[in-house]
Amino acid sequence: MKFHWDKKKNIELAKRGRLCFEDAVKALAQNALLIDDENPVHPNQ
Repeated sequence: MKFHWDKKKNIELAKRGRLCFEDAVKALAQNALLIDDENPVHPNQ
């Protein structure tokens, strides 16, 4: 499976200490749960 993402956005996410796209792909490959939390902007999402 191939994933494509915006490199600039990925760098910006990593700089902010947020989940970057590489982390998401690694977690998907391991069937791992990234986070199970409410979205403060969109509840029940």
